[in-house]
Amino acid sequence: SHYAEGRLMTYTSYEAQKKADQNKVNSHKKRKLNHSLINWVVNLLRYGLSPETIAAISKYKSNSKNHISHETIYRYIYSFDGRKQNLYQYLIYGKKNRSKHKGKYVHSSKIPFRVSISKRPVEANNRLEIGHFEVDSIESSRKISGAIRTFVDRKSRMLFIEKVKDLTSKEGLRADIKVFSKIPKSVLKTVTYDNGREHHLHYKLIQKFGLKTYFCHPYCSSERGTNENTNGLIRRYYPKGTNFEEINNDDLQFLAMYLNNKPRKCLGYKSPQQVWNKELEHLGLRS
Repeated sequence: SHYAEGRLMTYTSYEAQKKADQNKVNSHKKRKLNHSLINWVVNLLRYGLSPETIAAISKYKSNSKNHISHETIYRYIYSFDGRKQNLYQYLIYGKKNRSKHKGKYVHSSKIPFRVSISKRPVEANNRLEIGHFEVDSIESSRKISGAIRTFVDRKSRMLFIEKVKDLTSKEGLRADIKVFSKIPKSVLKTVTYDNGREHHLHYKLIQKFGLKTYFCHPYCSSERGTNENTNGLIRRYYPKGTNFEEINNDDLQFLAMYLNNKPRKCLGYKSPQQVWNKELEHLGLRS
């Protein structure tokens, strides 16, 4: 027996089982969105927030009755009403049907002074500090030479973008030097690349910045998951086939600023800019 609301309650197996059965039924009920919640969710989707981020906001800023899960949001996006509004286009990959994301493949090539990612320090692997970057290129198409280079810090997810004329090693090195020159030299630690031809002059970064460079195993783009995910975010605004030669650099920098100020689930719903600035302050550097 125990007391509840000033009354003596007696435990019975029948009542306990009845309550357990009811809880089990309720746990499998799918949450339905009312009209006001639908409008709120759709507006945040259009603003560029992911279902996971919207769910987190609903949890921290609403009462328990208005809290919704990301799965509920996904179900609405792919429901009849959601498809009528083409809500899937606001998701990272903009797929009409839900499916597992598969990373792109990279090719192996003979790279001078190549060091395998298996030898990368634990500080980079476990995201213990800023200054460990993943770098990749997003090309316009095979018929168009223009491309962009993306630089993502593994811990903060801070993004830097630089346009390149083509995917040659000379252009890749020029872009790398330009971006890394903007970052305090004491912050720079490592860079992780794929095995693309534009990375053949990587060893010159060691000479100029003291950066250590590492390369993924062939056909293992998942080893640069941070960069791959960020490139997926960029593709929402510049889909495959985009001619980057025609894209203004100011527009690219605005996109980088926008993405750097978006809250991320992996950062506890802080933005990359917030984490980056805090780390710089911890090191006694100005952001």
